[in-house]
Amino acid sequence: MFLKKQLNPELEAFFKYSGINSSDDTLFKESILRDQVYEESDFSDKSDSDNACNIFANDELIDKEIEKNPVISRIIGRSERIKKLRRSIFCVKDKNCKILITGESGTGKSLAAHILHDSGLLKDKQLISVNVGAIQKDLIESTLFGSVRGAFTDAVDRKGLMTLADGGVLFLDEIAELPLSCQPKLLRVIEEGVYRRVGSDREEKIDCNFIFATNQNLKDLVRKKRFREDLYYRIAEFRIEVPSLRERKEDILLLAEYFLQESNSKSNIEKKYFTEEAKQKLLSYDWPGNIRELRTVVNVSTIYSQSEKILPGNIIF
Repeated sequence: MFLKKQLNPELEAFFKYSGINSSDDTLFKESILRDQVYEESDFSDKSDSDNACNIFANDELIDKEIEKNPVISRIIGRSERIKKLRRSIFCVKDKNCKILITGESGTGKSLAAHILHDSGLLKDKQLISVNVGAIQKDLIESTLFGSVRGAFTDAVDRKGLMTLADGGVLFLDEIAELPLSCQPKLLRVIEEGVYRRVGSDREEKIDCNFIFATNQNLKDLVRKKRFREDLYYRIAEFRIEVPSLRERKEDILLLAEYFLQESNSKSNIEKKYFTEEAKQKLLSYDWPGNIRELRTVVNVSTIYSQSEKILPGNIIF
């Protein structure tokens, strides 16, 4: 049995912000022993940038480091949930592991993925982003892995996103939409770094980092046999949760003001502001569409407002 007490302090800090329960024997073996992703050698470099987990014992210290990072500071908010999100990104940004970002629709998972890339060791390499749910299901395999001429009707020699991402980062959004038929192929890429184009018998190698995102509960999908359990544990080596807006209500006005300033900067008319009553209306709403909905509501309120004041009646949910 591999117990949490056997971890050194640096790994304890890593687990604190990874969302992984290190006392889970199965997951512990899967993420630590078999793949050696979080070996002690990963934390042996004592430089400020490569050994961030050393300072995670003190959240105040890590927050000061984040303030110096203009990329991670792009995440707006003062709530504890957002502070934890920034700390998680800071901890993992330079690590070679698979990252799963979870959260409701509209919370900013794509932004988190781009910040992970832009602040990490591969920031100068390409980031290939794709929404799996936006691809026609019968084209997902060829889109990801490429194809050769004649593999199927109208098939041509085509490079897939895997080829384009080689040497950089591949971000697969809405990974829960990946068909079961394609999941073994992705699993092999992650485990062995090789794949075949559709219709080809030649293996090609790939070396890239992976970021995944979903607004669904993958564990539930595993129980329902709609997502492979082995693939889940491979893509969820480090988990980051992006909170909903109702879980960070203290950030609502901060975000609303940011979007309003953004709108004001694009307008040649008078600069608008929220009245106190309008602010209270914003705070009283649950925001099921999260930040995406808030941004839309703010932009529309500037259209309805006939003066520099944005009134409660100008805010339409």
